[in-house]
Amino acid sequence: MSCGNNILTDVYAVRYAGEDDWKMLASIEGFEYESGYEYTLRISRTDYLDYSMGEPAWTEYALIEEISKEAKASENVPDNFIPEWYFEQYCTDLDDFAYKVEAEHPETIATDIENDPAFSFNGGKLCMVGLGQWLLLDPDNNVEKWGQLKRVSMSADEMPDIYRIFPPEDAGSIRGYGRLEFMELGDDDNSLMQFDIFFAPSARSKADQPIPHSFRLWLYKDLTEVYKKKYPEAGVEAVVIRYCVDDNYLTE
Repeated sequence: MSCGNNILTDVYAVRYAGEDDWKMLASIEGFEYESGYEYTLRISRTDYLDYSMGEPAWTEYALIEEISKEAKASENVPDNFIPEWYFEQYCTDLDDFAYKVEAEHPETIATDIENDPAFSFNGGKLCMVGLGQWLLLDPDNNVEKWGQLKRVSMSADEMPDIYRIFPPEDAGSIRGYGRLEFMELGDDDNSLMQFDIFFAPSARSKADQPIPHSFRLWLYKDLTEVYKKKYPEAGVEAVVIRYCVDDNYLTE
């Protein structure tokens, strides 16, 4: 399970005695959860009051007794507890997908790309939460996967020359280069996707000065070798795909 305030984190899905709806709990002191099991627990709740923070300021839960532990998939558990406002305020979609093909028969490659649902994330969305986390959503906004973003800085000279055939708009505004690795949750060694990136200032203040740490991103991938192998008769010279993150501000 996951939830959002201004961060994403794992939570427990719980259903109180006499209730049908699942709710979330961020932590239960003294409880060690094992995946694949449904538990019946008796827990305590302690509310703490701080007049400067509201009533209650925070609440803590602690395990009193583990009544049962059953190997089963719980029924009707929500995919996540992320509120809609979290997607609106903190998530930025990869959009403006485009590509460039140089080949003897470019229409073959273009048709393949345009008909491949993977490039549109199977009708869903790939979202970035700042430059720290990512979410893969299905068409109904259910979270299919999520994890951490690993950013590797690069110099202009380290960027692949092939991207020159399809430069970012307003390339003169580029201020940074690098690579983004979309790491699977809980596995810092397993990168599910990688893109080379170009950074440019995105937002400006009333004084027409860039707002610090606000960026426009272009995410690039060289698929030349992939399509040379897939369509050896097409005479492929270069295939580059690109996404742009430009609708909302990305902050480091």
